[in-house]
Amino acid sequence: MILETAFRSINPVTMFRIPGFYQWYLDNDMTYGYQVHRRWLQHLQWQNPGKRWVLKVQEHMYNIPQLLSVYPDAVFVQPHRDPRTVLASISRLIYVIRSIATDDQDLKVLGQEMLHLWHDGQVRMMAYRREHPDLPVHDVSFKSLLADPVREIRGIYARYGLDFTPAAESGIVQWLAENPADKHGKHTYTLEDYGLSIAQIESVYGDYIE
Repeated sequence: MILETAFRSINPVTMFRIPGFYQWYLDNDMTYGYQVHRRWLQHLQWQNPGKRWVLKVQEHMYNIPQLLSVYPDAVFVQPHRDPRTVLASISRLIYVIRSIATDDQDLKVLGQEMLHLWHDGQVRMMAYRREHPDLPVHDVSFKSLLADPVREIRGIYARYGLDFTPAAESGIVQWLAENPADKHGKHTYTLEDYGLSIAQIESVYGDYIE
């Protein structure tokens, strides 16, 4: 949302179907967005100093060079989830977000849009990582995170030389106990709802899955 204040954000694409804007976003240099982003953080941190910001959004994978030009000492944690298991969920999420603004949504068109939108970012991230093998990235498997969240988060701290305190561990354990996956009910959706299939996903995301 901070990047939106600089008109350099992918967020409008999640709220509306605007393919022209999305292409504009892909074709433009997003450096200015991160410059504005940095000023926001400076403002928020003024008289409230902290040691480290943790910024979580998948949009960064589209613009790693621009992000690093503004935050050259940034380090990254990249979670990975099998697109065959997540695309129905993300399609449902975007459908709900857009429902605030419109009653007229073609689920199959939405499915095709989501099929390619997130892969575009992955292509950029994978290419940058191949060209810059020294980029400080810690990869996290979603399955491993579910199996043992404390172990996975401890691994992030260890990778970057951060102190993983007992208070941090107990905080994670408490949050997990208070926020089970079905806390707000269970969503039901399928790939077929959005005109998608495993074969389609594998044809687009084969490079990332491999």
